[in-house]
Amino acid sequence: GDTTAEIAWSAVDGAQSYTVSYARPENDFLTARVVAHTTVAAAQLCGLSPGVSYVVEVQAVGCSTSSPSGIVCSTKTGGVVGPFAALKLATTGQPLQAVTHLAAKVDNHSPTTVLLSWKTPPYKQNMSWKYKIVWGSSVSEFRRNNSSAFTSGSTYTVRNLHACQTYLLAVMIAGPIGYGPAVQVQVITGEDPLAPPRLVTTTVNDLIMTVQWQPPCSLFFSSTNTSPKPNDNSSSGSNASTDTTTASTRYLLSIT
Repeated sequence: GDTTAEIAWSAVDGAQSYTVSYARPENDFLTARVVAHTTVAAAQLCGLSPGVSYVVEVQAVGCSTSSPSGIVCSTKTGGVVGPFAALKLATTGQPLQAVTHLAAKVDNHSPTTVLLSWKTPPYKQNMSWKYKIVWGSSVSEFRRNNSSAFTSGSTYTVRNLHACQTYLLAVMIAGPIGYGPAVQVQVITGEDPLAPPRLVTTTVNDLIMTVQWQPPCSLFFSSTNTSPKPNDNSSSGSNASTDTTTASTRYLLSIT
């Protein structure tokens, strides 16, 4: 069928069960293999994508002989040895297409919010698609699907991102008939005045503590030093307050 398949193989004498596994080649983000177990020499695979070729691997568990199908077992009960027996199959139906016209825009009123929009891909029949959105600020985070969401619409709002950070985002069909290929886009979030500073350091010389930092978006400014001169503030007494607002990236606290 379009999203299901039935496979069968020659039974192995003495096998207690079989392990069935396969990869998902239809989408780069489906990195985990699907693994199932059965006690009979047949299995039904569900949740596949239409028009995709799969390679299914089968191992027998806890047997002591080999079969003509190439499935080999160990002499130890419960043991599994290779090689796997590979079974090739292909689902029917029209392969799913990637979304089109994917666009990412930083919200003018919220610089750490990204607005995504795309168009429904063409298909032979009208479908109520479900989409998966994935995002991350590094390739590893992006590929691990650490941050993801689902929607049935053709727009999505990603909120609470870090300021002045490059993000990778991807959108793909995720149902109701399998997964389609992913489309990626890159965006840089804007400056947020409430974002925490970067590279905060402190140094102490006698009774003077110097705290220095950089704005979260300093990498986007000119390398020429145009920042104001250090703002030296001091307070007397052991209970000196450090709750001082300053536009400088340096602050001195003196205790006398």
